Amino acid sequence: MIDLLSAARMTREELAALPWEEREALRDEHARWLIEDQKRNQIVYYQPVNPDAIRLHLSMAREFGVQGGNKSSKTGTALAEAAIQMTGIVPNCLKGLYPVQKIRPPIRVRLCVTSITNAWDINLKQKLQWFHWNGRLNADRLPGDPDLGHWGWIPQEFLIDGDWDRSWSEKHRMLTLVHPDTGERWSTLHVMSYEGTLQDFNQGAFHLILEDEIPPEEYHRANLIRAMELHGQVITGGTPSDDRSAAVTSAWFFDQMIRPGLEGSNREEVEAIVLWTENNRTLGTADVARIAKNLTAEQRKARLHGEPIHLEGLILKGFTEKPRTWCFACVKPVYVENDTCSDCGGKQLARYCHVWNDADLNWPGPVRWPTLFYMDPHQARPTACLWAKVDPQDGWWVIHEAEIEGDAAEVKRVCEDFEREHHLGVFWRKGDPKITAQRNQFAQEFEGRPFTIREAFEEVGFWFEEANTNFSVAVNRIEEALKVNPYTKVPRLRIHESCTRTIYHVTHHIWDPHGRRENQDVKEKPGKKNSDFVATLRYLAMDDPEFRSLEMMRHCEPVVIGAGGVGRNKSTGW
Repeated sequence: MIDLLSAARMTREELAALPWEEREALRDEHARWLIEDQKRNQIVYYQPVNPDAIRLHLSMAREFGVQGGNKSSKTGTALAEAAIQMTGIVPNCLKGLYPVQKIRPPIRVRLCVTSITNAWDINLKQKLQWFHWNGRLNADRLPGDPDLGHWGWIPQEFLIDGDWDRSWSEKHRMLTLVHPDTGERWSTLHVMSYEGTLQDFNQGAFHLILEDEIPPEEYHRANLIRAMELHGQVITGGTPSDDRSAAVTSAWFFDQMIRPGLEGSNREEVEAIVLWTENNRTLGTADVARIAKNLTAEQRKARLHGEPIHLEGLILKGFTEKPRTWCFACVKPVYVENDTCSDCGGKQLARYCHVWNDADLNWPGPVRWPTLFYMDPHQARPTACLWAKVDPQDGWWVIHEAEIEGDAAEVKRVCEDFEREHHLGVFWRKGDPKITAQRNQFAQEFEGRPFTIREAFEEVGFWFEEANTNFSVAVNRIEEALKVNPYTKVPRLRIHESCTRTIYHVTHHIWDPHGRRENQDVKEKPGKKNSDFVATLRYLAMDDPEFRSLEMMRHCEPVVIGAGGVGRNKSTGW
C-alpha cells in the first residue's frame, strides 16, 4: 500500500491510475491525518466563530476593546490572537490579511484574569491546551467538529518535549514555548489575577497584554504603561454586570475604549468591536433562545450583547447594528427556537438590520433615487452633515456623513466635492433653524454689520431651508421607521456601515441625567452629548419623504397635502 508521503509526490494522473481500494485507503488515511493535525495544530485551521471578530486580528491599534455577551467568543478570539503572535503561525483564513508587523516572535504576553483557580484553571487554560476540546460533541458524541468548537490554540510542537506540564510553571504561573526546529526558549505567557495587588501589575514589559473581563481602571492604566516600552498592544474584553450598581464600576471601559473605538476617531490608538452571543455559530440557537426567554430586557442587553446598562435613558429605541429576527405577530425583535418565535411560537419572521453595506445595495445607491442633505452647525463643534436617499418603497438609506471643520465656504467646498465625485444631485438642503440667528465661527462682518450663520452660508452660495425640529414627533417617527415593515420585510430607515458616528450617536444619545430629581415629576431634557447626527435624522424624519412625492416635485407637478392643499409649506418642508 502507498503511504500519504508517497502519494503527495504523485501526479493526479498517477493517483487516478491506482486501484479503487488503494485510493479509498488513502482517503481514509488522509482523513485520519487531517483530524489529528487539526487537533495538534488548531491555530492553523482557526476560523472566527463570530464574524465581527476578524477585526481584532487585523487591528494595529494600541488599545482594542471587545464588548460582548457571555459566550460570544470574546476570550477565545483574544487567546487565538495571542497564539498567533506567540508562534508566528498565521491561520489559513488570515493569509495575506494579517499585519506583518504583529508577527515578531519570540514575544512576552501577559494574561490578566479574574482569578487563577476559577478563571484560569477551569476555563482559559483549556482554550490553549492542544489536547482539550472546547465545544459541543457531534451527533456521534465525538469531539472535533469545527462547527461546534475548537481544540486548544497552542500547537503541541511548541511545547517543551511536546508536553504541556513541562512548559507550564505553576510556581511562576508562566507558559514557556520553544522553537519547534531549534528547541530554544521562545515566547512566554504570564498569567496574573486581578486578586493581586496593583504593585504586582507595575512590573515587566510586554508585547501583548490580554485583559479577560473588565479590570479595575487603575489596573488597566498599569498595563498600558507595561506595554509602552515594547510598543505593545492591550486587548480588553468584557461583559458588564447586569446589576446596575456593579455596572457603574466598568463605565470607564465603555467611555475610554468602546466609545472612541466604535467611533473610529483614531484607529492607531484605539479600536473596538461588539460581539453578540447569538452570533456565535458554535452555540445552538434553541439554547440561546431558552436562556434569553428567562432574562429581563435589561439583562438581555448585558448578558447577550455586553451593552453598558449604566447608559440609562436611551432616547432612540429599537436600533440594531447586527442582524436580528423580527416577529410580525409580536411586532418586536425576538429570539428564534426551532424556526419559530420564542415568545409566541409564530413563524411570521424576518431577518433585519439597520446597518447596510454593499451586500444590500451598491453604494451610494441608484442615481435616480432622490438625495437629501441635512446639516447641524454648532458654535464650537464641526458641522454635522448627512446625506440620505429615498427608494421607490419610501425607504430611507443614509449613505454618508461628514463632520466638517471651518467656515461656511469650507463646508460648501467639502460637500460639493463629495457630491460631484459620486454624481449626487441633491434634491434639497435643510439645516437647524436656530442658525438663522446664531453667530459663531461662520459669521463675517461686512461694513461693520455682523452676519448670522445663515447669511454666512448664503453669502458663499450654499442655500438651505429651515428643518422642522419637533423633537417628540421626530423621535416617534424614527422609532416607527426602525420597525420592520410587514409588506417590504425591511425597516424603513437604514444607515450605511461607514457612517460610524451616526450609528454611535443613535445608540448612545440619552436623556440628560443631570435634569432628573428624586421624588419630582420633571420634564426630561435630551442630553447634548452624541446628539449631532441624531438631529439630522430628526430633520429627515420630520420631512417624512416619499419617493412619489419627490418625483412629482422634481417634475414640477402639484403635490396634494393633507385635505387637499397644494404646494409646499416652508416651516414643515412640505
